[in-house]
Amino acid sequence: FSAEAEGGYGQPDLYLTLRTRAGEWGTPINLGPEVNTSGIEFAPYLSPDGQFLFFSRRDQWENATFSTIYWVSMELVDSLRAR
Repeated sequence: FSAEAEGGYGQPDLYLTLRTRAGEWGTPINLGPEVNTSGIEFAPYLSPDGQFLFFSRRDQWENATFSTIYWVSMELVDSLRAR
């Protein structure tokens, strides 16, 4: 999900949250500098095969006409699960 939170890298960043064994949502984990920048990261989308996380980025909301689409391997996300 995308949100602005204390300790982030800039404007909205992308975060991961996992369910605990009790079925509750855990503390959100920032996806880190491999994904987040001082710009705006938003619209995360998991590929149908579960191998890639796609997301959009733009420098500022005022320049909302165009966004660039990026992707990262789910290996990055899996490494965060191990924390």
